Amino acid sequence: MLLFSVLAHQPEVFHPNFTFVQDHETFSPAPDDPAQFGFLDGAAGPLPAEGVALGYITIPDRMDLGRSLDLYWNDRRIETVLAP
Repeated sequence: MLLFSVLAHQPEVFHPNFTFVQDHETFSPAPDDPAQFGFLDGAAGPLPAEGVALGYITIPDRMDLGRSLDLYWNDRRIETVLAP
């Protein structure tokens, strides 16, 4: 499970469009499936300045968190290893 937080420095609209890619595997959590994605505090959509949202994504077992994977969020790309 991956926890994420969002902090809006100015009024923003947060769209949780996440995609994970590792080798030939891809995963985009379904925002309406609490087994894959959800919020512990806050929600998707408009955030006021200094507004915060805290959420989680359940990464499927087919992805090896000890290996590098690419995380895409809207037009951003991050290469990361989530666990040693």
